[in-house]
Amino acid sequence: MKLVNKLKKGTLTIASGVFLSLTSTSALAAGLSAGTDELNALKTWLYGALGVIAFIYLMYYVVMAKLEKKQWGDVLMALVQVSLAGGALTAVSWAWAIFA
Repeated sequence: MKLVNKLKKGTLTIASGVFLSLTSTSALAAGLSAGTDELNALKTWLYGALGVIAFIYLMYYVVMAKLEKKQWGDVLMALVQVSLAGGALTAVSWAWAIFA
């Protein structure tokens, strides 16, 4: 009798586990797309903000070079730094697309 109860309990556990795994994925699928849309909107906003910051950073160095407070080599290094930062963002986006 104990063996029969254990088998019934095990079968019920497996059946309920299968049922929950099948129903929970469809229930959570709608939330996943909404979260993905929000993350894409955040990413777009962040890229725009970083673009504005990079532009201000470069213009600061250009104005300082025009006023002879900095050298033009500093402007070139600032341009290299902004390019490397943009390259890092592009590399992260590329890696995200591959591994996600």
